[in-house]
Amino acid sequence: MARQERKADLELMKKQLNGKAIDSFDDFKVFMKEMHESYFASHLFTIAYHKDTPTEIEFHTTECLLAKVFRDIGAADLGYTMICQPDFVTTPAYLSGIRLKRTKTLMQGDDYCDTTYYFTEKRKKELSKSSEK
Repeated sequence: MARQERKADLELMKKQLNGKAIDSFDDFKVFMKEMHESYFASHLFTIAYHKDTPTEIEFHTTECLLAKVFRDIGAADLGYTMICQPDFVTTPAYLSGIRLKRTKTLMQGDDYCDTTYYFTEKRKKELSKSSEK
């Protein structure tokens, strides 16, 4: 069973690496949910969704194996730099106009990670105008 699920995770990663187009915020949300539901991620994180609107998705990570390991070895600062902080840089690469807001992380000792991806209004208007042409 685990082998089959690992294969599905690899296929999902291949889609991402092969440039499966993320053409809208809805595509991005589907992609994120698929990633969170993958076999690999389901063994690393416990995630609960709190908000899902046309321009925003918010979830809380209440368990993170990576944060546990880095904190257990006294290297949470390194873990934050290597694991958490890059999310802010990679987020706009999925689709121009997507931003990330996070004020709490398990890695830094908080009770949960509060993660919100949102689609900027400016970019939403730009896409609306281009689709009208």
